[in-house]
Amino acid sequence: MQTSAQSFIKAVELKLKPIMRELGFSGRGRNWNRVREPFIDCVRLQILSDNTACCVSLGEHLTFLPIIGKREPIDPKRVSADDCEIAFRMTPGEEVDFWWQFSDGDSAQSYLLSTMSAQLEKSFAIYSDFPRPFEEISESNICSEKSERILASMTHIRKALLLARVSEHVGDKHRAKSWARYGLEQDGRASAVKIQLRELLNRVSK
Repeated sequence: MQTSAQSFIKAVELKLKPIMRELGFSGRGRNWNRVREPFIDCVRLQILSDNTACCVSLGEHLTFLPIIGKREPIDPKRVSADDCEIAFRMTPGEEVDFWWQFSDGDSAQSYLLSTMSAQLEKSFAIYSDFPRPFEEISESNICSEKSERILASMTHIRKALLLARVSEHVGDKHRAKSWARYGLEQDGRASAVKIQLRELLNRVSK
C-alpha cells in the first residue's frame, strides 16, 4: 500500500472508531459488524487495487444462515462484508458505486466520514421489520427497483434460495416451496445452489 493510502486509511480508521462504536458496531481497522437479530450488518473499507481510492462495502446477512458458499453455522462476531449473502456499497447519493480518492486528502476523509454518519443507518434500515421486506417480494416484482435494492448483487437463483430459506425459517412452507421451485427453474449451472434448493424443497414438502 502506498504511503498516501496508508496515511489516509489510518486517519479514517481513527476517526471512524467512535462513530462505529456509538452505532453498536464492533471490530477494528477496516472491518466492522453489528448483530441486530436476525441481521448481521457488516462494514468494510475496501481499497482499490491500485491503492488510489477506497469505497465502503456493506453486507447484510441473516444469523440463521451459513456463510455464503458454506454449510456450517456462522459465528456472527466473525462475519465480514465479504461473507454476506447481500452485498452492496454505501454511496453519498443514488449512485450504485462510489470511491473516495486518497489524493483528495482531508476533504475526502471528511466527505467519507460525513457520508457514513448520514447514510450508514439508512442503508441498513430497508431490512428492518423482518421478514416484511422479503415477504413483499414476489415472482412478479423480483426484478423491480425495490427488490433489486433489497437483494443487491444477487443472481436470480441465489435470490430464490434466500427467499425460500427466509420462508422456511418463519414457517411458511407454501412460500418456501414456491421459491424453491422458482429457483430450480432458473437457467445456469449453479449446481451447489440447486442442490440446496432441492434439499430445502424436500424438507418443506414433508
